[in-house]
Amino acid sequence: MTPNMTKAALRSLAVSAFAVVMSAASAAAQTTPPATKPMDKMDHAKMEAEHGKSAWKEMDAYHEFMMATWHPAKGTGDMAPLKAKAADMAKSAKLWADSKAPKGCDAPKLKDAVVKVNTETADLAALVAKGSADDATLKAKLSTLHDTFDMVEEGCKPEATHK
Repeated sequence: MTPNMTKAALRSLAVSAFAVVMSAASAAAQTTPPATKPMDKMDHAKMEAEHGKSAWKEMDAYHEFMMATWHPAKGTGDMAPLKAKAADMAKSAKLWADSKAPKGCDAPKLKDAVVKVNTETADLAALVAKGSADDATLKAKLSTLHDTFDMVEEGCKPEATHK
């Protein structure tokens, strides 16, 4: 084998290897699902538009925290947003509980639920601050809190939107 034949053989081998790698990469790209947004990077404006704004600005403010913490927890078990936002979420719940409910949201059942949201959010924030609760416990408490919030939110919608 001459030196020129060795170089030619190596070049041919390199070109073939490159073609195989590129083919594999192309096949992988065609079968790999598109990347999804991390849950904390969700389009909250779009979600808010789907839910609609209410006449109760304090409830809407709390809703922002609920969306930012519940959806990552529910979707992927990501508790980092809750851990980062729990104290501010509790402050928002307190402002909501201390605010005056607009007409249609002032039923005793709804007022009691808002008080419950405030208390449970404060308790959840305290658990997060202590750092002693595991993620499963935090998620379970957040789920209960979400259900109570949803009950208030649904109760505040005009009858025409209930289905």
